[in-house]
Amino acid sequence: METGLAQACEIAYSANDIHSQTTAAARSMFVCSCNALRDSEIRELAREGVTSVRQAYDRCGCRPICARCAVGIQEILDEARLPDRRTH
Repeated sequence: METGLAQACEIAYSANDIHSQTTAAARSMFVCSCNALRDSEIRELAREGVTSVRQAYDRCGCRPICARCAVGIQEILDEARLPDRRTH
């Protein structure tokens, strides 16, 4: 009986974890369709200290293909470095 309950709890936990990841991805949008980079990934890179498009691509292990996203990626990086104005 305990084994069944433990398995059920593990399955429920796994399903919840997958749902959380899927929900977070759904709230994120692609900023580079050539390399499937999402704005959430770029924001995370900014939190880690990345400040340029070149650094972002290097950290993601890819390179710009059409480069139409470069301005948008830089804007996200710049925005992420600004202080949160809601707390002031």
